[in-house]
Amino acid sequence: MHPKIETWLAEAAQFKSERTLINCRRAWQRFSDWYEASGRRDFDPARLTTEEVQEWQAWLSEQYAPKTVNLWLSCLSRFLAESGYGVLRFTRPRDRAVKPAREIDLDQLLASIDQPRDRALVLLFAGAGLRVGEVLAMRVGDLAGEELIVRGSHARRIELAAEVQEALRDYLQAHPAKDDPEARVWLKSNDKRIGSPSGIYRLLNRRAGEAGLGQVSAEDLRRVFKERYLAEHPNDVEGLKLYLGGV
Repeated sequence: MHPKIETWLAEAAQFKSERTLINCRRAWQRFSDWYEASGRRDFDPARLTTEEVQEWQAWLSEQYAPKTVNLWLSCLSRFLAESGYGVLRFTRPRDRAVKPAREIDLDQLLASIDQPRDRALVLLFAGAGLRVGEVLAMRVGDLAGEELIVRGSHARRIELAAEVQEALRDYLQAHPAKDDPEARVWLKSNDKRIGSPSGIYRLLNRRAGEAGLGQVSAEDLRRVFKERYLAEHPNDVEGLKLYLGGV
């Protein structure tokens, strides 16, 4: 975490509640993880932009309830205001209506994809349940035999299904930096890195549209994995949480 944030948290301990400090530390840790996973470098809170905060908010909203998103955004806003970096403006998300799970025809989606990169991406969400930030954080050397090293706040080591392994290896075989274990995995057609969640969202929606499925999010595909896991392992919710590093 950035030294300026650590200093602010230490000073805030004199007049803020323990719960507030825990929430603020957690918010900044989540932001730092996301910032690094997005491929950005040399984070300085003094240069934080509205666009970056909005992008982080969109990423949070894919995974957390509006109440949690609001809480963490407030922690960022409080730090920036109290540190003299200006007022952070953001739109508070409202509670989402509970939506029925979407039926995703994974076979139809995969049948329409002939590019190894995009096939591997879809299968990491639908066949391994990875989060967007975990996918973006991947390095070439993270595939170790039948296992994948997952980076981020839910760091773990998981065994991949054969179909997922094959798709990822097919993509990595043609990777321009396949011999560099620390190279970022996901590249655009011009060999530039896919460095943000929005790039993943656009890619998934484009592929889903080509397959005639409408909009499909990473969370929709993760839900496919969860449903399949529980179908194969009835009532094994704890095993699912362990594999995913939490829900």
